Amino acid sequence: TGDRKAALSLNPRVPFTIDRMTRDSASYIIKGEHVYDPTEAQLRAMTYGDLAVITSAGDKNDQFGIQWASAPRYLPYGTYNNCTCKSMIAYELAHPCRGPLRKQVPLFSTDTNHSPWLSHDMSNSLRCLQQRLGIKEKSWHSFRVYIACALLATGHEDSTIQAMVHWKTLKALKTYARIEPLQYANSLIQASTAEVSSV
Repeated sequence: TGDRKAALSLNPRVPFTIDRMTRDSASYIIKGEHVYDPTEAQLRAMTYGDLAVITSAGDKNDQFGIQWASAPRYLPYGTYNNCTCKSMIAYELAHPCRGPLRKQVPLFSTDTNHSPWLSHDMSNSLRCLQQRLGIKEKSWHSFRVYIACALLATGHEDSTIQAMVHWKTLKALKTYARIEPLQYANSLIQASTAEVSSV
């Protein structure tokens, strides 16, 4: 999705606080209705046209979520490889979290106690996955570069790319500009089929 590693995981020396991405950062658009606390039945009923929605918290270049909290990531349910929406559904079902607890626990945790995913664990998981798949090792940052290159390869404008990877420095995107949910979802589907060799 273009998120920074620091947005999804925690430095071991830093305590988890609720101003980071929590499970409440994930919501879903199911049959046209925005659902913030999905039941198991709602998650299992998701199908084509439905979306997972990830809302950013503070980040390296937007510490208080002023610029990017209003520009969520819309992840479409689909049949393409590595469907992030389906992965989010599977994660929610494997690690249930309902009600007020969604505002108190990390978006991604490593156990039933909702311990945060630590940055070194995230890097090790990525390294192991790449070794198992027999692919050249890349950093987490490389995936942000990949999505930007894939979007460029599929003809997307700089402002769309900037918004999707949350880059603050391009002047083409104004602070309050937003990508429409279906445009975001369709752009992500198109990017998943792009041939990218520059990363």
